[in-house]
Amino acid sequence: MTETQKTLNMLEEVEFIVGELLELNKGDISKGLDDYISLRSKMDFLMRKTRKYGKFLSIKDPNRQIYGPKMLDKMRNMCQRFEIIDQIFEEQLNPIFESIEAEYRRKLLELDANERKKKEEELKKRIEEGVQETYLEEKARRMRLKEKEDEELRKKNELDRLTQEEISKQNRINDVVNSLVTYVNELEYEYGKLVNVNELEYTLNNYIKDGVVKLLFECEILANFYLSLEKISDLIGCILRDPSDIKFRLIRLSNDSFFQLFGERKSSFLIFFGIGFRIITQKEKKEYYEILSSKDLNLNISRLNTGDSYIILREPDPVDQYELWIFWMRKLDLINNIVKEIIKLKYDKDLSKESISKVVENIVIEFKSNYECKINEGDDNKVNI
Repeated sequence: MTETQKTLNMLEEVEFIVGELLELNKGDISKGLDDYISLRSKMDFLMRKTRKYGKFLSIKDPNRQIYGPKMLDKMRNMCQRFEIIDQIFEEQLNPIFESIEAEYRRKLLELDANERKKKEEELKKRIEEGVQETYLEEKARRMRLKEKEDEELRKKNELDRLTQEEISKQNRINDVVNSLVTYVNELEYEYGKLVNVNELEYTLNNYIKDGVVKLLFECEILANFYLSLEKISDLIGCILRDPSDIKFRLIRLSNDSFFQLFGERKSSFLIFFGIGFRIITQKEKKEYYEILSSKDLNLNISRLNTGDSYIILREPDPVDQYELWIFWMRKLDLINNIVKEIIKLKYDKDLSKESISKVVENIVIEFKSNYECKINEGDDNKVNI
């Protein structure tokens, strides 16, 4: 749509509105106020356009004229029509509707004043309520902040407590492990000084029997005593089932599950010593680290590289010392059978610790005697390896 066509449409709309306003009855004139107000802006628009058209119509020199005759006639017609409408607007509509508009605005001002007063009262009320609400919100916010600060402080104190407990726990574990290392090394030192003793008899009496009896009285409840023996029996069983498996022959003393069960029961290390476990040396640690790190085993033993303490099962070389290794494995099987037999005592609920200690001594004597008889008879098949 061209600009001229838009102007023509606007002119026709204005003519229609003026006609409508002229037809209003006297009592209904106020109803046309909105149309009159909108009409004024449209009249201003048409005023600007017709003035522009008038400039083109005033050009008499054909060489300077940019519009053709038809377009100029259309402009002239619109200017004439607007002049008629403008005259009606100024002479008939303006006097009537200006007074109506003035009255309307006066009433509006009165309404505005009342409304403003009402709004001021509402605002004052909201401010008063807001002050109270703000106070309550601020009070609640401070309470939430204090609760948050108290919670953070509680968490910090708890973390500090746990950290300190963890440090204390680790220090205690280190102290116990160092004590165990010293104890096992002392056992090895004393064992190295022995001469002219029956190695099997000495091991069964001084390490297995004494270790079991001392463990019995160290455990406050019998369930822990039997649980410890069951774990030892399981370990021996794993060693016997696979003589080439290294992971059952190397134990980290600070390992959680191991430490909880055996760490503070020094007597259990008499049993481990009797089985053949010794404190690992730095040289052995390096050798086992290389073995256990090999791709063939694919075991994660990176902790071997640390300062942790380990016990290692020292056994005869199954190739270079085959006969000695066979004897050693039979001894290990004998120890396991003794431990299993002692574990069966848990089903007799009437046995006291004193009674159990006597039964343990008899079991060791009986199994040792039966073992020696089988060996002397040459019945190797009767000994499980």
